[in-house]
Amino acid sequence: TNPWVVHPNSFAWKTLSFSSVVRTKLYSLLQKYFIKRSQYIITQAETTKAGLQNINPQAVIAVVPNVLPNVFQNIDVDHIDATDGTINIVSVSAPHPHKHINIIPSLIRELQSIGLNNVRFHITLPKDSSVWQIMERELLRDNNIQYVVNHGRCTQKELAEIYRKCDI
Repeated sequence: TNPWVVHPNSFAWKTLSFSSVVRTKLYSLLQKYFIKRSQYIITQAETTKAGLQNINPQAVIAVVPNVLPNVFQNIDVDHIDATDGTINIVSVSAPHPHKHINIIPSLIRELQSIGLNNVRFHITLPKDSSVWQIMERELLRDNNIQYVVNHGRCTQKELAEIYRKCDI
């Protein structure tokens, strides 16, 4: 499910250093080599399946979604609209380098450059993680801290409420 392989994004590539681009491209080439040689592949999402089919159209690819936690089985799923016109985007993630959540400050600047100043990101990074601390410094430097709400570690029930309040 490596997004650099199955659905690369030109904006994301621009966020990498030269050495990271070289490393990621080599790693992706190796993964594509093995994908092309595979007869059967199991993945977790239809989007990933489509990307894998572009690489190896002959492979039999099955989608087996993640298990839905019990807390999501019986919750109110009605969306709660923001009353202030804000577009709320949730990114539930751990502070792992391959998640590239650290591009959010750059995304905010890019959105602002095209006139979108009503986007707020909701993230779930531990407050003591180096990824969050670096992002926070960058957001403060750019005077954009108000565009990111870091909820920190959340329970499944707390995540369900965050999802209800987000648009994307």
